[in-house]
Formats: sequence, structure tokens, C-alpha cells
Amino acid sequence: MATVTQPLSLEEFRSRYRGTVPDVIGTLKSSKDYPTQPMEIVVEILSPEDKLLHVMKKCQQYERIGTERIFVLDPVDKLAWRWKAGSLEAITQLLLTNGAAVALEEIWRQLEEQG
Repeated sequence: MATVTQPLSLEEFRSRYRGTVPDVIGTLKSSKDYPTQPMEIVVEILSPEDKLLHVMKKCQQYERIGTERIFVLDPVDKLAWRWKAGSLEAITQLLLTNGAAVALEEIWRQLEEQG
């Protein structure tokens, strides 16, 4: 039996995420200006100031609230990981919840073009 979750108000959303705001989110479940259910995809983009422990705590929080896919990208060293079952595993592409795959080479290329 499928679980039906009630949409969150903006106040409930802020309370649930407690100040943890991802760099990029992806969801097909919300038509509002803010997510009303757990996000399907969260991407954290590392900056030189980021500490690994802090990023891992954010990933734990996203997992705890029901985010399906959590990715961490390091654009400087061109590395990426997926948070899965409490740990980071190296990846070569982003596998999205709809079955699509995004090659990391394409992400790095686009970031360099914008840079």
C-alpha cells in the first residue's frame, strides 16, 4: 500500500530542514514556490571552505526526512559521490529518480562554460 504524505506548510518545511538548505533540489511533486514534500533529489556542491563532516551531517538530515537521491559534487577536483545508506560512494554519473542519467563530464563542461 502506498503511503500518502500531506503537503507541508512553509513553516513546517523550514522547521523540518532546520536551516539546512541544499544547493540544488529536484522534485516533480510540488507545484508551489517551495517543496511541500521531501525532495526527490538534493545536490550539495562543495566549496573550498566546506568541511566533510558538515556535508555528511547535511546528507544524514536529507536522508532522515526522506530524500530519495543525495549527491555531493566537487567541481574543483571533478569528483562526485552519492549518499547511500549512511555513507558516500564515488559515482561517474547522476542517476535520477526518473531513470535518466547525467554524465559528470557534461556537468563539469557546463560549469566551466559558466565560470
